[in-house]
Amino acid sequence: MKKFLKVYAFILWLPFCSHGIVPSFEPTATMRTETIFLVQLLENFHYLKKKLSSLDSKQLLCDYMSFLDPQKMFFTQSDINCFIQNYQNSLELLWRGGSLAPGFEMFKKARDVVKYRRKWITRRLKMPFNFNRHEVYVYDRKNVPWPENLLQLDALWEKRLQHEMLNEMLCLPTDVLENIDSNHEKELPNITREQAIANMENARTTLRDRYKNYCKYFENLEPVDIQESYCNVLTQSYDPHTTFLSTDSMDDFAISLQNFLVGIGAYLSEDNGDCIIKEVMPGGPAEQCKMLKAGDKILAVAQGKKDFVSIQGMKLRKSVKLIRGPKGTTVRLLIQPANGETSERKIVTLVRDEIKIENNLASAKIYYNFNHGHFDRIGVIDLPAFYGAEDSKNEAKHTLSRDVKNLIQTLKSYGVEGIVLDMRRNGGGLLSEAVQLAGLFLDNCSVVQVKDPENNIVGQSAEPNSCVWDGPLLILTSRFSASASEIVAGALKCHNRAWMFGEHTTHGKGSVQAVIELDKLSAIMSLYGRLGAVKLTLQKWYLPDGQSTQLKGVATDVSLPSIYDCLPIGEADLPHALPWDCITPMDLNCNRVPSCQMLTPLFRQCLNYDFHVRCTKLPMYALYEQQVDKFTKKYKQSEISLNLEERIASINQERKEQKQLTEAFKAFKESIPFFKEVRLKDLTTEKKHESQFDLFEYEAIQQVSDMLSLQPKHNISIPHWSYLSECDTLWAFIK
Repeated sequence: MKKFLKVYAFILWLPFCSHGIVPSFEPTATMRTETIFLVQLLENFHYLKKKLSSLDSKQLLCDYMSFLDPQKMFFTQSDINCFIQNYQNSLELLWRGGSLAPGFEMFKKARDVVKYRRKWITRRLKMPFNFNRHEVYVYDRKNVPWPENLLQLDALWEKRLQHEMLNEMLCLPTDVLENIDSNHEKELPNITREQAIANMENARTTLRDRYKNYCKYFENLEPVDIQESYCNVLTQSYDPHTTFLSTDSMDDFAISLQNFLVGIGAYLSEDNGDCIIKEVMPGGPAEQCKMLKAGDKILAVAQGKKDFVSIQGMKLRKSVKLIRGPKGTTVRLLIQPANGETSERKIVTLVRDEIKIENNLASAKIYYNFNHGHFDRIGVIDLPAFYGAEDSKNEAKHTLSRDVKNLIQTLKSYGVEGIVLDMRRNGGGLLSEAVQLAGLFLDNCSVVQVKDPENNIVGQSAEPNSCVWDGPLLILTSRFSASASEIVAGALKCHNRAWMFGEHTTHGKGSVQAVIELDKLSAIMSLYGRLGAVKLTLQKWYLPDGQSTQLKGVATDVSLPSIYDCLPIGEADLPHALPWDCITPMDLNCNRVPSCQMLTPLFRQCLNYDFHVRCTKLPMYALYEQQVDKFTKKYKQSEISLNLEERIASINQERKEQKQLTEAFKAFKESIPFFKEVRLKDLTTEKKHESQFDLFEYEAIQQVSDMLSLQPKHNISIPHWSYLSECDTLWAFIK
């Protein structure tokens, strides 16, 4: 009977084994197969064609430990040395054999030390804190060594907990602060020591719950989570865009490609265990609420009216699942603003919505700008993405090039004399649309070159007779302008067709990826069930002059400083990014449209001079630079005081300075003479919210006016008054 039961148990266990599922926290047969295929793809098909033997095994192990412990608050140097000693010499063989044993062993150690530290924190929070000592805590620990031993680690946690206690004690919700501030218009009331002390018990409870949830997060991770994170330490040693995708991640990736993701409309990234808003999507709930921006940290998430769940230290995919949800449901986010104090918090309530391409189309508006005695009519076309009929959720079969062509024709009917292409939020899209868009401004021109690992180069050019706008053209970009938008900006700049303004350079992504599903590599794989995929870098993009957009991006002709200059959001900020290089130029002497306005060296010199004169004379630019400098200094600061009085004084001073800057900037905006935006009903049916003043857009309009000042003046007429804004007319504005 016992023998029968053993055989029966073995038979029950076989299906789990054949499908790669075992009843313990260990790598599976499926994972082994996926890892073997991953190594083969990296060595044979990645753009670099780099062999596994050329990688630094010690660095790979350290990178994974840094992934598990980004702030170096749980492991000691002795833990690191132990894993290096155990696996450094055998790591390549283990990868080739499909073994994920080092990754799983390191994770188990991380789970144990997190559990131990949570118990230590619970005991420590019951004890008193001394907020009068004059010490500092180094909170940016990304580039510091791990503590040597447990005693050093405990001392580090003493400072960490005191820092977090002060943060929570001094954390007054934004709506409370705004209510206080509104009753003291001339002078802000100071936050007091008594207010902080009264909030101490709430701070203890918050921290206790935070680390309880953090420990629970580690306990709830599944083997596939460990596989994915460990494999991606390997893939991203080739380049940051090459990624292993588990079956769950494949489903998420498919959703994003289909462009109907229901959520808040924001791209999120992970930095040192924090969930960061990397980019706000045009047309989504996050953009429409006007309370979120790139660089903000999401600290906790609440579903509707339920309690907040901390996501600090949580894996990004898990955080995204909490933020995403059914259409029409409410999610609340606890935010630490990018430009605020570390203790500043605000709660943002959003209603999830479906983000479709139809809500993210190109749009246009007209500015009437007073310039040397008359009004210049300047069109601004917003290009949020390079979409096309190939997009699976593009129900109306919109294409960017076709939409922009129609917008230009409409703008021409209004007598527009210059055009701004706003690509600041454009993260890329279809290369075919980028080529066709460039052709709307300079037909039959070389646009882009694509090179594969075998050094085969293919050039693409715009179609003949495609130009629909031959007048003054300015391209407005930012560090979020990436991929296909960099191709357009770079191509038109190479041909001296457009003046480029914005932040100092674009994002710098000049590589091309393709998703390879491992299921399709062999019919035998069906025995193991569904396999994952690899997003692999296969090609690089180059501009017509042979320069790569990789790493460096496309530099603007003139630029304003930005808070994003110091944030790690560009390609150059990513570890193991592909290098910049150049290839043979394409023919830059295309059959250009004779009437196209080309930028001569003298023309560029004049525009540059006018820009710098304006920046020097107008106080608004000095105010803006002051804000940027303030943010940059704060961001680069890596330590903070652990003294309560010093923290209170810092916060009160910060609030006072911010209020002064805000009031001064608001006063100047209201005093700007003869600058009028007119929204056209037939061009912007979806964008009904009131525009906020945008300094970069304002300056772009002035630069186009500078272009027009260098040309012979024409008689100015104001057509189509019936289509102008319902609020007022230009004559009422002039009065």
